[in-house]
Amino acid sequence: MKLPAPIQREHGEHILPLINVVFLILIFLMLTATVEPPEPFAVSPPKSLSEAPAGSGEEAVVVSANGRISIAGREIARSALKNNVARMIGQNDVAPVKLKVDANLKAHQLIQVMEDLRAAGAKKLLLLTESSP
Repeated sequence: MKLPAPIQREHGEHILPLINVVFLILIFLMLTATVEPPEPFAVSPPKSLSEAPAGSGEEAVVVSANGRISIAGREIARSALKNNVARMIGQNDVAPVKLKVDANLKAHQLIQVMEDLRAAGAKKLLLLTESSP
């Protein structure tokens, strides 16, 4: 009994369209994703009953429970706070400065930071909090 010759297939699979689709999805996700730099130290903000979202904290002044300060993900000394905030405010002095503090920060330390912000030219402060359940 004579069997027919096997059908010759083309060499290789056609995966180029699959690769194109995967790269298009990857590019779409890269363009639409929001990437925030990690904070230099952990901060757990106080709870609030407010339901209004305050936005992201990427351009916020962050103060930890032990008084460490950072702006835009970069830790700074308290003596440099005024200059950095004045540079951050620039010409737009009516925009609120976002302030994200740890819930365990002592009140007198918070008042000192707020006074430094006022001395730097901040006219409005927006305190970032977490909504309580």
